[in-house]
Amino acid sequence: MSNSHKLYNCLKKSLQEREEWICNVLMYFKGKQIAREANIMLFRDKPLTYLFVNFINLPSNILRFFREMDNYYHYIRIKNEINLIKKEINILESTYYGKKIDWRK
Repeated sequence: MSNSHKLYNCLKKSLQEREEWICNVLMYFKGKQIAREANIMLFRDKPLTYLFVNFINLPSNILRFFREMDNYYHYIRIKNEINLIKKEINILESTYYGKKIDWRK
């Protein structure tokens, strides 16, 4: 197997793993959204308790906010990587030094 085939197979595997990671992160984001909505409902039902608990947990909440921003940053970065890998795969599939190549070998 030539290095070109190895590169192609490596890119395909990398693309598959990143797409799976994106799917898992989207499920995580959905879970966080549900938790935020539950907090809003709690605030409507018991605003003083909600404010008191949030005040006590303020340092943790600030760290959690930065962690979520970091997670979102990685999500955007991986989406960009997926687009770049797809472009590279398309280039490899379309031409290989001007010749059509069957990459499935």
